[in-house]
Amino acid sequence: MSQQGEDMDIVISPELAGLATGYAERAINTMSGWSATLATALKREVKFQTKASHYAYAMGLINNYACLKTFFIRNEAVPLYNFYVPARIYSAKRKSSKSANFDDVIALSRCVVITGVGGAGKTIFMRHLLLSCLKQSDKIPVFIELRDIAETQGDLHGVVLSNLESNGLKIDRDFYDRLVKAGSIVYILDGFDEVRHESRKSIEKQISKLSKTTECSVIVSSRPDSRFQSWPNFSIAEISNLNLRDACRLIEKVPFDSGTKAKFIAELKSGLFAKHESLLSNPLLLSIMLLTYSESANIPSRITTFYQLAYEALFHRHDALKFGFERSRKTDLDVNQFSSLFSAFCLVTYDDRKFKFDHSYAVESTRRACRISNIPVDASAFVDDAREAICLFVEEGLELSFTHRSFQEYFAARFISSVAHEQQQKLIKKYSKNSQGNVSFDRVLELLYELNPQAVERTWLIPELSAVFVGKKRTNKVSLETWHSVIKKSFNTLKLNDHGISVDPESSFGLVNMLAFVAKNCVPKETWIAAFDSSETIQGDEFSKTWLERGVSEISVGAQSPRSQLMKDLSRVTASHSRVGLELIRKELLAMLSRADERNSELDSIFS
Repeated sequence: MSQQGEDMDIVISPELAGLATGYAERAINTMSGWSATLATALKREVKFQTKASHYAYAMGLINNYACLKTFFIRNEAVPLYNFYVPARIYSAKRKSSKSANFDDVIALSRCVVITGVGGAGKTIFMRHLLLSCLKQSDKIPVFIELRDIAETQGDLHGVVLSNLESNGLKIDRDFYDRLVKAGSIVYILDGFDEVRHESRKSIEKQISKLSKTTECSVIVSSRPDSRFQSWPNFSIAEISNLNLRDACRLIEKVPFDSGTKAKFIAELKSGLFAKHESLLSNPLLLSIMLLTYSESANIPSRITTFYQLAYEALFHRHDALKFGFERSRKTDLDVNQFSSLFSAFCLVTYDDRKFKFDHSYAVESTRRACRISNIPVDASAFVDDAREAICLFVEEGLELSFTHRSFQEYFAARFISSVAHEQQQKLIKKYSKNSQGNVSFDRVLELLYELNPQAVERTWLIPELSAVFVGKKRTNKVSLETWHSVIKKSFNTLKLNDHGISVDPESSFGLVNMLAFVAKNCVPKETWIAAFDSSETIQGDEFSKTWLERGVSEISVGAQSPRSQLMKDLSRVTASHSRVGLELIRKELLAMLSRADERNSELDSIFS
């Protein structure tokens, strides 16, 4: 029999209710061991009700975070563990962990950044950590979406206090400060990559202060970025890609036609997964691939082709769960008109850094998109179609969000690829600037490069790389001096610690992120792997350990001779901005220039 919590919207299972009970008992037992000074901070009536308060708080968290809407079920929240496949994480300290839970993450470090690409399942994993914390710890967990702090321009502690109260645990600021000082809070902070750039520094400072001045555990999720190297108290762990076994388990849990699922799983096992592992090892892309597979067994190798097929499947197909029922649309736009207008809408919202929004914002953004695309339509009807008929939006209370943020990025890239040359140049230049935080966190330029590599190379990569490799540096193999000049432009100070190398928070990541973009998207993967396998490269933690033992904990990059042993060793650390990485990127610049010359020559011959 299930248990319905008071004033709750979902049915709480006995297992989750038991989890809340166990947490409340551990919490009150821990509080009973506090010093008299700390214990007397509680009012008598609150002290008497503490166990009940903690039980109510745990139930509030379960009600709000143990269920969520999925790609296949948008109309109602479903229990997380109905579709969650336990995620594995890996880090420099611990290469992998089966079915990672709260204790596994905290074993890495008191403070951890969980990274993962779009669609890897970071938010679901963070919710799993919340429930796991309730099960395994006696501390008070709080789950905060970091964009909420940025959008309210509030301080972290004020938002946390509000979150505690909204979930049933009302305490005053003085007692909260005592809890923080005692290290009794676990901060689970989701979505650093969704914070607007202008708010990012403020939130970074608050997180940094929290990690330095308290014993509280802090877990942050984000897409990968070089800036986390400057967070000295944090370990970095990455969510592992799905293996074949996990992929099959996920498909088995997806609420879809059982016959289609069985055939798809058989295809995965017979070689489909191995052939398209880069796509099918991502939980979101795997789920959407099932949708496209049900219409056609054609599995694209290019991710932009995949998104286009997924969009067409959503536009044309019957409801994925109610075969034979076709949703009617309020607009009469065909598949190409709708995608053109939606591309403009995605550019508008992407430029605003909006991933969640209310209906009025969506309507106003649609009106702007109509003017940009020159496609007139009733804005409210378009928003309703995107939500109800084509399922590009998910409704979450009074807000809308994209089915997944990567759809917004793909359609924004499509828009940039299709506009006039002058506008295209302006948009690429804008979004390639590190001040926007786009290159490091978002995939718009990555997707655009696949759609239109010439535009990205011509407008961004060739000019930037030409400024790095000037004169003989372009034609000669990368020397230590050339490598050192690049490092000096990016980093002032490097600090060594047990986790590896951390950098000055004020470092400029623009150049480093551009080099990483070229390494990931331009240099052939097999070329990159072969070069690093055949070279004497070392890992960052290995470098740090060696030089910490020699008494070096901080490196002033500019003060070092490029031919010192320290710099020679640093140049071998595995990275896109290592000496080996720079040499591969130099060769790729020459290839870009050659391709551009050939293209221009062919066009000139046509024009002549």
